[in-house]
Amino acid sequence: MRKSVVFIIFLSLFLNQNIFSQKINIEEDQVSIEYVKGREASLFNPSNVYTRSKDAKTIVTRVKMKNLNNKKELFDPNKFSLIIENEKVRLRPVDILFKNFTDWWHFSKVSKTKPSDKKSYHKYNPDIKDTYLDYNKEGIKNFELPINLGTRKKPEEHILYFVPKKLRSRGIRMYFILPENISNGTLYYGNTKIKELEF
Repeated sequence: MRKSVVFIIFLSLFLNQNIFSQKINIEEDQVSIEYVKGREASLFNPSNVYTRSKDAKTIVTRVKMKNLNNKKELFDPNKFSLIIENEKVRLRPVDILFKNFTDWWHFSKVSKTKPSDKKSYHKYNPDIKDTYLDYNKEGIKNFELPINLGTRKKPEEHILYFVPKKLRSRGIRMYFILPENISNGTLYYGNTKIKELEF
């Protein structure tokens, strides 16, 4: 009986230590990022960005953000990136969502160039800074996947980035599209390494 109790206590302490060790405080932004999980995305997911290529796959990664001051502050999702060390490339997420009660909501996107369709959902707003470009890595090439805002007959490709939003503590889900043969990468928030991933 005593052995089982000791084992349960040990297991509980071990799990608590591992969960705690995954939470990273980023002092410059006064936010903590806790890695939850990452995997290849299924066909049934809430992202509205996808690829038809057989040579590419979509990876979904989940984290939890929390402001250290426990107040609603602007959270900038443009600081997330995935670095593929073997290929020396840095990827921007193609879509990022946040948990709102029981549903997932998209961070609004803006285009780096003006879409020809003035009614396009993705607006052009140069006043919103693209901070993804503030965290370039020496010897690593930024790769930004253009998104088609037109049709298959009349494609119109644009680089999109995200509008920061006031949040206190939310689950964050982000999507990356990468070649099928890539099996690992490292998730970053700004200059801070969050997690080495295998997929």
